[in-house]
Amino acid sequence: MEIVPEKNRKRQSKFLILIIILMMSIPFIIDKFSKEQIEDKNEADTAIVTFNIEDFYTSGDGCVGYKSSLITSGSSSKKDADIDTTVDFDTVYYTFEKFSGMKVIQETEVTDSVSFSIISQIESGNFEIAVFKDSTFLKVFNTGENTKITFSDAGIYTIVIGGESTKGTVGVQRKF
Repeated sequence: MEIVPEKNRKRQSKFLILIIILMMSIPFIIDKFSKEQIEDKNEADTAIVTFNIEDFYTSGDGCVGYKSSLITSGSSSKKDADIDTTVDFDTVYYTFEKFSGMKVIQETEVTDSVSFSIISQIESGNFEIAVFKDSTFLKVFNTGENTKITFSDAGIYTIVIGGESTKGTVGVQRKF
């Protein structure tokens, strides 16, 4: 039998208690900082039921995408405004296996006029696309609604997608 000094036993006990507390708190830490998919509760109906995409600017951007990719091409529109340069491109395609929440997919600084061609192919889940000008809601497009829309006012145009357990693709192409 090995004799361990009392000082080392106290240190080992404290260390063991600390490890146990840490192990027990890991699930709470992960849950606190991770976002989950939003369940599609209305089956065949493709309307978003958990949140209102028009409230995007008050609620903030937040989404979780599983097996998602953002493909961009073209040039930037940025002149003076403070816009998100990761989505300031002529063409943006976003593909996702499962997407929930809201995400900015294109932001454009317009000085004269702009046309947006918006396409979406949604296989499952709930989905909407919204257009904002200078943080003001303009229009919402529903699942599978492919459209071309032109604006002739200067400002910052933002295209936001919202989804609940959505699988599909959305693409936006702009022309000045």
